[in-house]
Amino acid sequence: VRALGRAAVAVNLGSAVVAGGSPLVQASRGGETRTLTFGVRATGELDLTVGAVQLSGAGEFSVSQPLGSSTLALGQSTTFQVSFTSTMAGTFNATASFTTNDPDRPTFSIPIQFDVSPVSIGGRVFEDW
Repeated sequence: VRALGRAAVAVNLGSAVVAGGSPLVQASRGGETRTLTFGVRATGELDLTVGAVQLSGAGEFSVSQPLGSSTLALGQSTTFQVSFTSTMAGTFNATASFTTNDPDRPTFSIPIQFDVSPVSIGGRVFEDW
């Protein structure tokens, strides 16, 4: 007996669809913590199974909230969060990925880039001699 249909995955960041493989470029300032919340939804005819989120790349990134569920029925969704904190300016890259039973996307990878600008301190400095 063979099941008809297949599992399919859709990922979003807010209202934007995440294609996977295409880098998400974000801006930040030194010392600022940014958290990205990704939604994962089952869009196929079969239940979607997803593995734990793996993160590779710069140490300034972390999985701050893992996936809430590992099996999703059609139309169900769950989320995970990736946080980023840097105290210095520069460009930082990481890739968040997880496995699925979607035959078109057995591994869904999301390259993330943060461009961090330096902290600007305005005003005047006074010395008291």
